[in-house]
Amino acid sequence: MMRYAIAVALVLAVALLAASLLAAGCKDSESPAQKTPSPSTPTAAQPEPVGPVPEGVLLVKRQGAPDTTFGIGSDGGVAERRKGFNYLVSPDGEHAAFLRGASADRASEVVMLNAGGKEMFAHRGAQPGRDSTYPQVLWSPDGHRLAYTLPDEAVPSTNHVYTVSAESGGRRQLSENAGSYSLIGWTADGRLLVQENATLALMGGKSEPLALPDGLPALGEVQISQDGRFVAFTVGNLGEARQLWLLDIDSGDSRLLAEMGQLARRPADGRYVSAAPPAAPLPDAATAMLKGPPPVAWSPDGKRIAYYTTEMIESNTLTSELRVVNVETGEDVSVTNEGGWAAAWSPDGRYLAESAGKRGGVVIMGPGNDVRTLDVQAFRLLWSAGGKLAAVGDGSVSLVDPETGDAQEARTPEGTAVAGARGWGTIWSPSGRYLAVVTGEDEALRNGSLFIVDTGTAEATLVLDKGSFFPVAWLRT
Repeated sequence: MMRYAIAVALVLAVALLAASLLAAGCKDSESPAQKTPSPSTPTAAQPEPVGPVPEGVLLVKRQGAPDTTFGIGSDGGVAERRKGFNYLVSPDGEHAAFLRGASADRASEVVMLNAGGKEMFAHRGAQPGRDSTYPQVLWSPDGHRLAYTLPDEAVPSTNHVYTVSAESGGRRQLSENAGSYSLIGWTADGRLLVQENATLALMGGKSEPLALPDGLPALGEVQISQDGRFVAFTVGNLGEARQLWLLDIDSGDSRLLAEMGQLARRPADGRYVSAAPPAAPLPDAATAMLKGPPPVAWSPDGKRIAYYTTEMIESNTLTSELRVVNVETGEDVSVTNEGGWAAAWSPDGRYLAESAGKRGGVVIMGPGNDVRTLDVQAFRLLWSAGGKLAAVGDGSVSLVDPETGDAQEARTPEGTAVAGARGWGTIWSPSGRYLAVVTGEDEALRNGSLFIVDTGTAEATLVLDKGSFFPVAWLRT
């Protein structure tokens, strides 16, 4: 995780676990007793589905209500789950990890849940302090292990790194000493890559630091390739020219891949630094809207990286160009100068899609670096397991064939478009065919409804009507 990346506020956790804190040195502990859900607050409104969930169990929460989670099964049944937030589904779809609790005087807790609603594991952290760190969770690629962090008992401003087996519930403490660890990803040999301030290290098995070249400026975003062999990282502060570097985990060698430009001199200049560039020049601002630099994204095959070059011009407008660099050949090509910071690779890595946001259009780069612009509105772009592009926008959800560019609008059997979706609150089914989409009467998605879109047929099914429920996880049964 990058240090100046987009901040995601996590409000954290409480419940119970009868497991003692592990001593340093990567010692295995016994699996905690499995627990079944206990009743939540009776004031939480239960969802009343009007349409079917096609597979698995869809977990939903209601906006504005107590933070109770409900499971809607493909058999039509609704069951209350334990309270929690920040859900992360395992790659195999068998479990969800989440955080629980959430106030200044309640401890953090990392929990693992299965589709049946049974808690397979829970680890309660230290009592919160003034500068307590937020927990993180990260699944291994096969879904068999969960890595997570929790604040240190003695110094809550620091944390420790743990892993837990999804099968046995047995956990290990990987960090020998408390630190400021962020979870990055898993290597090809099953070790965990972590960042601590300006350093990178591997934990588990043969734990070791990863050396970076001397003299580099501040370490920024860090991303590991899906095959776990390479690390892409950015360097440079907001007021400096930034660079994109590549690190080979096996050899330890690093090399410069690309120059990424400069974001802003400093926030006090009133410059705009955001997760997406503005659609028009901004008036002089007293303070900058500081939300983080643009992201980088590995292709699934680990051969290319999509990144953004940025420049602040005199009109206080942030210009942004999406480019793709081949990590093997060094070929560096431009995709679009209208980057919306939403680039997404197809599952096979053949296509890269980008949204121009309110300016309209979806840009697709295909084989041979061929670039096309489609007349499809989208705030968020997601790829189905079958290779269809789901373009989620205000007025509709469009399913795009990347080869032909043909777009089909998702509609209900009555012919109604899925209008009001804002691009967040979208969850894939375990098979990757169905997409749960939230709509609403305004940008806050108030009085919203939940639809499920079949990406194979473009048919949209209304599941929850104007209940302001939104999906948090979709588990396999």
